Amino acid sequence: MRTVGGGISIISKENTQKQLQVTKTISETNNLTSNFVSYIYKASNGALWIGYQSNSKIDRVILNKDFSYSITSFPITDLVNFNVTCLMEGLDNNIWISSNEGVWKLIPKTGYVDNEFTFFKNVQTIAKDWNGNIWLGTSNVGAIILKNKFQARYFDKGQPNTFEKITTKDGISSNCVNTILMGKDLVWFISNNGINELKIDTYLNKIKEVKSYNKGQGFASYDNKANTAVFDDNGYVWIGSVEGLTQYQNINDSEKSTNQKQAAVFINNILIENKFIDWSDSSLFSSGDYSAISFDGFLNWYKMPKDLKLDYTHNTIQFNLNTDNIAEQKQMNYSYKLIGFDKDWVQLFSFNEITYRNLPAGDYSLVIKASLSNDFSNAKEYTYHFSVTPPFWKTKTFYIIIGLGFVAFLYFFVVNREKRLKREKQKLELQVKARTSEIESKKKEIELQNVLIQGINKDLTDSIKYAQRIQETILPNLTILSKYFKDSFLFYKPRNIVSGDYYWIKEIDDLVYVSFVDCTGHGVPSAFMSLISISILNESINVNISRIVQPRCWSF
Repeated sequence: MRTVGGGISIISKENTQKQLQVTKTISETNNLTSNFVSYIYKASNGALWIGYQSNSKIDRVILNKDFSYSITSFPITDLVNFNVTCLMEGLDNNIWISSNEGVWKLIPKTGYVDNEFTFFKNVQTIAKDWNGNIWLGTSNVGAIILKNKFQARYFDKGQPNTFEKITTKDGISSNCVNTILMGKDLVWFISNNGINELKIDTYLNKIKEVKSYNKGQGFASYDNKANTAVFDDNGYVWIGSVEGLTQYQNINDSEKSTNQKQAAVFINNILIENKFIDWSDSSLFSSGDYSAISFDGFLNWYKMPKDLKLDYTHNTIQFNLNTDNIAEQKQMNYSYKLIGFDKDWVQLFSFNEITYRNLPAGDYSLVIKASLSNDFSNAKEYTYHFSVTPPFWKTKTFYIIIGLGFVAFLYFFVVNREKRLKREKQKLELQVKARTSEIESKKKEIELQNVLIQGINKDLTDSIKYAQRIQETILPNLTILSKYFKDSFLFYKPRNIVSGDYYWIKEIDDLVYVSFVDCTGHGVPSAFMSLISISILNESINVNISRIVQPRCWSF
């Protein structure tokens, strides 16, 4: 295995773990010309020929079974900027060397370098056909056929014993030929613009037909590197690129049938809102319009996003389909169903685009089958999973937040209401306490006034009672009345302790004077009047009546 900077690494699994391991490394420290290896070619005798970057020599390495080796260096040119692009063994075991600066032929037996073909610039690959002719693939002028002594003309306009060019004018899709592969009666040009299949009449050495297969027929990438296409054991072509591998099956080979193997379908492009997206450009998804789109790595060499998650504003998606059968891509039919959206299977005839617009939020699985006929019963299924996220206001998180917010609102509403009620209660309690305190203060004031009034009333009552005793003392003794009037009684009931009504009895010279007096007014004023009246009566009796002749007393 060649490396750029590390020389040559020999990988083997002949170890105790039976796993691939680097068994030996050959580098500049082991007499290798350079550690910057650009090409390795194994010749028919088992020798390894090594080409380098920016080095004018090539090396021949003879490797033994015990991994011992010997190295022989061959100077090719005195050019400083000499980068080997390809090495090929020609007739008589000569080694053809291509580079950006031209083509050389080395004769290993003598070390002689033939520079006859150095005017062919920018040669990327070399191939040898069944007649020993050398085919050169260039980066700018197509392919060049260097003929040996055999009198051959691949085109009617070609000349024997000279070189011929094959360009886009002759039907190939690109003048940049990265790899040339030789078949029994076919030649394949691998370029950045697809595969070119050249049918050759090997008997007449004539190019009969040129077919092209590009990305529309399933070609994987427009970024292929030189000398990265090979045949496998089944005769299929594997093409390497920066985006992975593409397998090309020659459907014109009568020994192989397309029905032997069902076509394997895959997705080689996904468009969002009808726009192409470079899914490998992470900056597109870190900010801007596509920042809400996310995915978990890539599925294949096309760098199709794995577990793609679209947001609700980018819910129109288009899938471009391909199969591993490149040659019949235009005739391929598809059947698909979007689980989670479609109720039935949908079929596409000779069309490889699937489009869904305005998908609702949800998880989806796109199941795809391909067939050259309309029979999909035994077709392989390819499933692609993706999802469309709902807007935030339709997510469970939003509903949970709303629910929590509503609960929090109720909680704070109840708590605030309770606090408000407590404040109002405290306010009412303060008001009640203030009113109660005021009432109690008034009560105390009234009680104090009552005490004062009661004191005053008691004093007045005591005075009146004292006046009653005086009045009762002044009133005559009732024994005098009963003495003269046997059947008599006296009903005397003062209205206000003391009374202005009184009775008066006076006995003078065996005569009894009786008077029942009603003074004007009631209570204490009338009582004063009664005292004055009694005094007047007593004075009148004592002064006036006692001086006159005693009247006769009549008995009844």
